[in-house]
Amino acid sequence: MATDLALEALRQALSLEKEGILFYKEAVEKVKDAAGQKIFLSLAEDERDHQRILSAQIRSLESGKGWSRFPETEGLEPIKGAPSLFPKGKVDVQKAVATVSTELDAIRFGLDIENRSYEFYFKASRETKVAEAMAMYSFLAGMERDHFNTLMMRYEGLGGPAGWRY
Repeated sequence: MATDLALEALRQALSLEKEGILFYKEAVEKVKDAAGQKIFLSLAEDERDHQRILSAQIRSLESGKGWSRFPETEGLEPIKGAPSLFPKGKVDVQKAVATVSTELDAIRFGLDIENRSYEFYFKASRETKVAEAMAMYSFLAGMERDHFNTLMMRYEGLGGPAGWRY
């Protein structure tokens, strides 16, 4: 029963990562700026790494081997922070920039993907009693938080910090 619930959660997480990969690959094609393309390519590669970890975990549980350990997650403490990265919600972020461009739209969508992924992994890390699962979820939540911060810095660089008006 617990394994079935874990597998369901891992499959949902895998779906989020696949969505992220597809989005970032598409964003690279739409963004003209080389720095923006580099960010989106890097994020797509990170999402592929997350997909690899999740797929390996699913295979391990399905084969009856239990939760796997990953070198990336060794020695991690539980993720600290809040269950959401958006301090005022997605709507406020979207209102922050008056001028909309293709790259800004892509970044806002990416922020939403990263926020949803972070929330999912944060919640999963709090709900599990298995140390290996907590470490994996905490690692992935931390990575998604880093992605969010990278995108937010780019967003602010293009449109100004949230709340600024030009």
